[in-house]
Amino acid sequence: MGVRDLKAEVDGLMGGLRADLERLAAIPSIAFLGFPAEPVREAHDLLVGLICGFVATGAPWT
Repeated sequence: MGVRDLKAEVDGLMGGLRADLERLAAIPSIAFLGFPAEPVREAHDLLVGLICGFVATGAPWT
């Protein structure tokens, strides 16, 4: 893959990557005592889904 191809691939992924990051950032913080467990599970489930979706694409770097 050449530099131009790589740049085009990255440019094509940025919208979705930003949306995924915004979804993750919207999950409440767990940085305090007594935090509820549900946001941790929500973040876990979201990350598992994102990773599984990424691996399913067959990207050459996985």
